[in-house]
Amino acid sequence: MCKNRRINAIEEESDSEDELYIGCIENQKKSENSWMVNLNLNGKNQKFKLDTGAQANVIPYKVLKLVKGDTKIIPSKTRLVTYSGEKMDVLGKCYINVSHKDKIERMEFAVVNFNAQCILGLSACEKLNLINRVMSVEKSAESILKENSDLFDGIGN
Repeated sequence: MCKNRRINAIEEESDSEDELYIGCIENQKKSENSWMVNLNLNGKNQKFKLDTGAQANVIPYKVLKLVKGDTKIIPSKTRLVTYSGEKMDVLGKCYINVSHKDKIERMEFAVVNFNAQCILGLSACEKLNLINRVMSVEKSAESILKENSDLFDGIGN
């Protein structure tokens, strides 16, 4: 069905339409530029791409079938929208206990029926302490220049 489509949004069809952005869902290719992390889903380890631009979490049905426990797919009107505007239905949504190190959270996932990467969106990344916002830098400009002098040497000082 879906070979190599790139998804850029999730859209909820209801009285109050919400459009949730997803940067990219693609076949499970290895990318050196991707931030990947192993997470525990109800006792099953699974690799996820951390996507701080995504507003939702995504899991393929074939991965969901491997997750232990009573993980039910709940009907949902959520649809994925590709960069070209093509809309793709999802099977539904589910809730899974996700753990990383000492953090455990029950999280919502959009379930898709094609070969895609497992995606962990911004909110989930923050809840599991996988990322955090840095609002200020504690070092002076002089100390940064000194520590990284090799970067500030030559043409274009």
